Amino acid sequence: MKRGAEISGGSLRGRKIRIPQGIRPTQGVVKRSVFDRLGPLVQDSRFLELFAGSGAVGIEALSRGAREVWFVERSGRGVRMIRTNLQDLGLEPRATVIHGDALKVAASLAQQGRRFDLIFADPPYHFGRYTDLLKACRDLLEPEEGLLILETRKTTEVGPVRGLEKLKEVVLGDTKITFYRRLPGEL
Repeated sequence: MKRGAEISGGSLRGRKIRIPQGIRPTQGVVKRSVFDRLGPLVQDSRFLELFAGSGAVGIEALSRGAREVWFVERSGRGVRMIRTNLQDLGLEPRATVIHGDALKVAASLAQQGRRFDLIFADPPYHFGRYTDLLKACRDLLEPEEGLLILETRKTTEVGPVRGLEKLKEVVLGDTKITFYRRLPGEL
């Protein structure tokens, strides 16, 4: 097991979560940058973390006042670690953990009519289905206010997807964070 990742803000600031071997957590500087940009939008939000790994980003959202966070992770080891971290921090009542493929789970949640205010997706760097991912996330976002935050390598180019507007790209070292908004009436 790797050292813990520190929660950088909110009610659990300074606490650490456990990160299992083989899982690449979102870097602390990237996580802080994302949450600094989101600011008060996190408060009372419905938050979805796709490719959740250890759950570090979703747990940060809970610490900063998200009403509920859904975690989706394919690795059984990652799912167990997310559940352990949530239990250790007393966050279980506001969290839902799903063991499964992010694209399949996203499609299922959209069919159920689920909507989220904020979605954070950090697929593996070798991931090649960005258009499918953006379409799935678009269908899960609240119209107009919903934001998608996509973490990729800085060299990754993602084409446009109907119904999503790219708001901003931020490069931090080798990482690029792209913010998207769902456009109303475009589906």
